[in-house]
Amino acid sequence: MNIYPSKGVIKESGQVYDSTVLFLMATQKNPNGSYGFTCETCKWGTSENYQRFEHLRLMETGPIEVEIEFRENVRGSGDNERKETEILNMRIAQLPAAVTPEKKAS
Repeated sequence: MNIYPSKGVIKESGQVYDSTVLFLMATQKNPNGSYGFTCETCKWGTSENYQRFEHLRLMETGPIEVEIEFRENVRGSGDNERKETEILNMRIAQLPAAVTPEKKAS
């Protein structure tokens, strides 16, 4: 649904950060019988990954269908435990008709 690069330096600590951030929509089925869609924010490598998709104009085409390879990681423990999805690889599965073949990502 959305992709953007995030790169810079945190002023207070001097720590460098560099990632591509994805907003992924996925189906969700709950044990209580409800189902629908969810949106998850994930980081995917460095900002260089963004360059593979920056030519797509999601405001014009709408969301695109992608296939992802991912790993679920648990960070922290106890009350501070949280699940993070680490994207290992992503490729376009299907482009909307509004995107012409010469504009496809490699």
